[in-house]
Amino acid sequence: MPQPVHTWLTVCAGAAAIAACWAAVWSVPALALRRNDIADVAWGLTYPVLALLTGGIVVAPDWHDYPRAGVATVLSLVWGVRLATHIGRRALAHDGEDKRYAALRRRMGRQWPWRSVLQVFVLQAVIALVVAQPLLIAAAVHEGRSRLGWLDALGIAVFVVGFLLEAIADRQLGRFMARKQAGEVEGYLTTGVWSWSRHPNYAGDAILWWGLGLLGIAGALDADAPWLVVPAAVGPVVMTLFLRYGSGVPMTEKGRAGTPAWDAYVERTSPFLPRPPRRAGRPA
Repeated sequence: MPQPVHTWLTVCAGAAAIAACWAAVWSVPALALRRNDIADVAWGLTYPVLALLTGGIVVAPDWHDYPRAGVATVLSLVWGVRLATHIGRRALAHDGEDKRYAALRRRMGRQWPWRSVLQVFVLQAVIALVVAQPLLIAAAVHEGRSRLGWLDALGIAVFVVGFLLEAIADRQLGRFMARKQAGEVEGYLTTGVWSWSRHPNYAGDAILWWGLGLLGIAGALDADAPWLVVPAAVGPVVMTLFLRYGSGVPMTEKGRAGTPAWDAYVERTSPFLPRPPRRAGRPA
């Protein structure tokens, strides 16, 4: 077995153990407080923890020799801490559990303790392990060229674009919800970046993960292990599909259709990737 693949498999095994322990730790306060929305805070922090424990700390004394490991770890830390802080503040502003998790709890009935651990925290750990593949490859596969190249630079640039879009969208929405400024459509902000996308925060999240994916792909190619390009690309693919067609856009928009104002907003505004709003009467 080629050394890069052997290293990757070893790192994946370690990451799986870390993800399982992380899920178990966060499930304890969730059960005690009857608030499974704690999982949303844990979600963002999972990735820097994986990057740090599987590669970042190991190569910390030699980051000058492995700059990609440092870049991948720092970028995941910046994104994860910002996201967890944002979600944590939002959760603290509400007295009760997020309505999506509350509805899930009601459907579980008396089975909610163990089912919530499996369906929320264990499932989240499995998804995180798949999505984190570019981080694991970038931070732990060090064979080959040690300097950054053009693909790394492109990945960093894409990450910055996505990160700024997500942060700006969250900030605009936070201000809107606090002040109920003009532009509200059934509780939705329709100005700023929200006039270019109905979910710019999700779009920014997907874009930045493609930036991290490029770092993982660069690591695979530099290690002369093109077969690792596939798992490096799977992470952003899964994240994009998850946000666009899974628990992101569809769940957020559930029950919104049918009002004239909302339907008009949908007609003129991209559901995901930002683009200029369409004029009334123009074809999609």
